[in-house]
Amino acid sequence: MPVNTNCEHCGQQLQVMEEHIGRPVRCPKCYQVFTAKAGAASPAAAPPAATDPAAAPSMQPAKFCPHCGSSLQAGAPFCPGCGKSPGEPPPAPAGVQAPSYPSFPQSVPAPYQSAPGTCGMATASLVLGIIGIVACFGPLAGVPAVICGHMAKGQIRNSGGTLQGDGMATWGLVLGYFSILATCLVFGLGVMGGGHHP
Repeated sequence: MPVNTNCEHCGQQLQVMEEHIGRPVRCPKCYQVFTAKAGAASPAAAPPAATDPAAAPSMQPAKFCPHCGSSLQAGAPFCPGCGKSPGEPPPAPAGVQAPSYPSFPQSVPAPYQSAPGTCGMATASLVLGIIGIVACFGPLAGVPAVICGHMAKGQIRNSGGTLQGDGMATWGLVLGYFSILATCLVFGLGVMGGGHHP
């Protein structure tokens, strides 16, 4: 019949046959020889050491205040250095201001104005007026100069500032009317002079 016994060296609880009580036996754990004794109580297991959470080293990473750089304890609502909340965003650096850009409404394009151009009719009126005076073409150049001058003034007036050349159109009208009047005057004097010839 097996009987409980304990190793005298390592305290290992063993079971030996009743006829081996009082005899030397070898412990299978520590390989030491001891005298088996009947009814040996097993050593009470030592209770596990209580672990203190406060004494245990913290495995959480260290935290620092974003405002002053002081170290913070876990769960602290305010910084012991500056008294501010760690969750509050740090202020912008002094003297640094975000750039501002002009914005335009989505439905309205940015203002753009092109340079005004010269009216072609005004240029033609001035050229024809000069030809009518210099080349003595009279009505052949004066009449087109007058027509182009009036058309040029109408185009410039309705262009809203995108066409220029009102001065050239005016000079074209003046030269055109002058060439027509001068031709009529010369023709009339010639007719009158030819009528009194004997």
